Amino acid sequence: MKRFILASGSPQRIRLLQEARYDFIAQPASIAELAVDFLTPGELTLLNACRKTFAVARAEPNAVVLGADTLVGSHRPRDQQFL
Repeated sequence: MKRFILASGSPQRIRLLQEARYDFIAQPASIAELAVDFLTPGELTLLNACRKTFAVARAEPNAVVLGADTLVGSHRPRDQQFL
C-alpha cells in the first residue's frame, strides 16, 4: 500500500484528515511561497499548492501526496464609497 503524505503542517488540514480517519503523515514542504501580481488570487493559490505537492512528491516518488494552499485577503470594490 502506498504511503499517503499531506504536504502541509497546517493543524486544520491535519485535523480534517484525522477526523476522516485517513492513515497519513504530515510532511510540510520546505519551499518559499510565491507572491506575484501577474496571477489572480486563485491562480497563485493553485500554483503554491502545486509547488508544495511537487516538492514533497520528488522526495517521495512512490507516495500519494496531497498539497493545499489558502490565500486569505479582503476585497473592497474600488468604486465603493464610505460616508
